[in-house]
Amino acid sequence: MHPNPCRLESERAADQSALQHLARALSETSVTGSEIARRADETAHSLRDQLTQRQAALVTELASLGREVDGYRAEAAAAGSSLHTAVERLHGRLAGEEAALEALAAGHMRQEQAEAAQIGLLRGQVGELGALVSALQGALAGEANARRQDAQAFELRFGTLQVRFAWCCAGGAWE
Repeated sequence: MHPNPCRLESERAADQSALQHLARALSETSVTGSEIARRADETAHSLRDQLTQRQAALVTELASLGREVDGYRAEAAAAGSSLHTAVERLHGRLAGEEAALEALAAGHMRQEQAEAAQIGLLRGQVGELGALVSALQGALAGEANARRQDAQAFELRFGTLQVRFAWCCAGGAWE
């Protein structure tokens, strides 16, 4: 904190007023040169004492301000150190979380690859089952066709046998 300029101005004005008052007092009274010199010495001595006191007060105030600034510097250094430590901890934590995320992503990738392989295997099995079903359907259709032909042949022979039996019953010979 700097000395207050208004305070210094008022002190200077007070000093000037005291000097003017002294000058008036000298002019109004009939005093001798030695008396004037003595009064001037007293005033000068008084002014010197006041200035010395003001200077000592300013030095004390500057020392107090210096200690206050040193305190602020120490606080700023401690806060900076604390902030630096916190940033380092945060950086370490972020690095750990990044590694965990990368491991998680790699795990998901492996799981997706395993699932894709399993889906491929299942598709292959479904294809094989489809081919087997098609082959069975073809075999069943062939079997059904063969049975139909057998049934037709049976019906044809049965019809022939009926005709012959009826002819035989009517008195004809069995051939």
